[in-house]
Amino acid sequence: KLTNDDYEYAKPFYDFVKNSLYSEPPTESEGRTLASFSSISMLAIVVIARNEELHIEKCLAAVVASAKRFPATRILLVDSHSTDKTIAIANKFPIEIYRYQGPPFTAAAGRRVGFGYARAKYVLFVDGDCCIDPDWIEHGLEALEATPKAGVAYGLRREIFGGDNTAAA
Repeated sequence: KLTNDDYEYAKPFYDFVKNSLYSEPPTESEGRTLASFSSISMLAIVVIARNEELHIEKCLAAVVASAKRFPATRILLVDSHSTDKTIAIANKFPIEIYRYQGPPFTAAAGRRVGFGYARAKYVLFVDGDCCIDPDWIEHGLEALEATPKAGVAYGLRREIFGGDNTAAA
């Protein structure tokens, strides 16, 4: 059972999600047009990172390569105030970069920020120290489209800790 403190803590996130998702088509008075609603992308990929200079290049290379089969896919990096070369490395890729100034510097905060910018039917979250398998997006979208009541598709995950680890799903 939620207490009042739990509700107050979760309310900003709840309001953000409630206002970000459309149960009805948006109206012009809400600052969004019906045309922009009908033209949202099928998929957005949100990569979250903080001080991932050792891993971000492999991660983004895998994401960009996998997304090529889905040309309208937006790829967003939400960086939680990295102090290393994460941003310099990420700038080599054709992606959108958002600098989250926090606090808190948590994975959940990065995902929340990324979700706010995603504007897609489906959002894939990838941690900056992970790589997606080349076929994961295709399989995930097929599963979601085949099961309209599904809210989530997920797979196994392996983190990159250096060496030659190249894939995780």
